[in-house]
Amino acid sequence: MRCEGLWCDQGEWEIFEALGLHVQIPVVFAPDWQARIRVLEKVERQRMAVVEKLGPEMAARVFELADLLKGHPHGDFAVGYLMRKFNE
Repeated sequence: MRCEGLWCDQGEWEIFEALGLHVQIPVVFAPDWQARIRVLEKVERQRMAVVEKLGPEMAARVFELADLLKGHPHGDFAVGYLMRKFNE
């Protein structure tokens, strides 16, 4: 087994191979790739928190509304309205 100069704990190289990442070792450990992965993980944690707090049905509706508003030229106005409703 080869780790391309990396120290692999037991079973880690096999995981790299199974995921097809063993041929991308320099990319996987590059700082910019790691930063992108951290952002994606943060987004996923936030989504999971919304699902946990609201339940899957309400969370799906919130995600759908967020996507609709993000694509609308006045979506920020609608978000402001929603925020004001919670501050009343």
